[in-house]
Amino acid sequence: MAKRTSRSWRSGGTADSIRADLAKGRIAPLYLLLGQDEVEKDSILKAILDAAVDGPSRAFNLDILHGDDADISEVVNRASSFPMMAKRRVLVLKRVDKLLEAASRELLPLIQQPMDTTVLIFTAEKVDGRKKLFQDLRKAGVVADFKIPYDKEVPAWIQRRVGELGKQMAPEAVHLLHMAVGPNPSDLRNELEKLVIHTQAREEITRDDVAWVVSASRENTVFELTDAVGQRHTGDALQILDHLVAQGDNPVALLVMMLRHIGILRKALWLQQARLSQSDMASRLKVPPFFVKNYVQQARAFDDASFQTAFEVLSEADSQLKSRPRSQYLLILTRAIVSICSKPLPQNALRRHERLLRQGAAS
Repeated sequence: MAKRTSRSWRSGGTADSIRADLAKGRIAPLYLLLGQDEVEKDSILKAILDAAVDGPSRAFNLDILHGDDADISEVVNRASSFPMMAKRRVLVLKRVDKLLEAASRELLPLIQQPMDTTVLIFTAEKVDGRKKLFQDLRKAGVVADFKIPYDKEVPAWIQRRVGELGKQMAPEAVHLLHMAVGPNPSDLRNELEKLVIHTQAREEITRDDVAWVVSASRENTVFELTDAVGQRHTGDALQILDHLVAQGDNPVALLVMMLRHIGILRKALWLQQARLSQSDMASRLKVPPFFVKNYVQQARAFDDASFQTAFEVLSEADSQLKSRPRSQYLLILTRAIVSICSKPLPQNALRRHERLLRQGAAS
């Protein structure tokens, strides 16, 4: 059985480095694709498959199995088989972390001495690095970890996906999509696919496109909530909050976006007091210039004390969301919004609102 000995493959990898190797015709014998960013992971998996096995022979030379229900002897047999009418065959084993320890050890010979004619691709969200299988994979294969992007990385992530879809997206449109949807790659992919359909043959996706598509599928959006909080319009913010939770938005994600928005407003106030230009402020805030005026206007409704109060209130709400039952989430966010806004509801109205929330949670 021929073994691959012509190249020593690095154990670390990124989407860019894997794509660069594939473009040069360099296909590793072993890949381990990790992480919760299923969108980027699926994109790289597709790129490897496209490079490793051609279309006409794919039906004979591509197997996709799953670790939580695969027969390990079948996995080994298919991985050890020679390709039909092609240079190589590919076996993808998804959810490899679900394999039992005894089963994973049966894969070790394939990892330690990979075949010339087989490409093995393993995927998982997270693996136990203490296990022999994953230790050997890190030594012998290309391992890439696709993590959920940090908030500051989301705009670049969106632009990269837009490019892959054959479109362009204005910076203000990227910002609005980020604010409306949040950082979850799967949610962002769903909205981008809708935007591609909405714009049809048009190459650029605009801010108006984002507003139309998001509002078409949602009665309210998270950036409407953050704007209402930034304007300190208590009643509007509570109404929007009710709608967002009712349509399935994650309360924790809503809190994170409110915290992000308050942080931008605080920085906007400081920069405005320093008399920076709008373009300089946009650069420092990491937002499109189009939004600077709106942020500055909202920031003027706060001072340092009220900003500090807002951060403390949202931090406390975050702790409560992690320790209280889900039935109380809406009540926790309601109280946080009322505390942040400068014109809270009258106490009798607030008590009535909270009573209705409790009744809804109990029913």
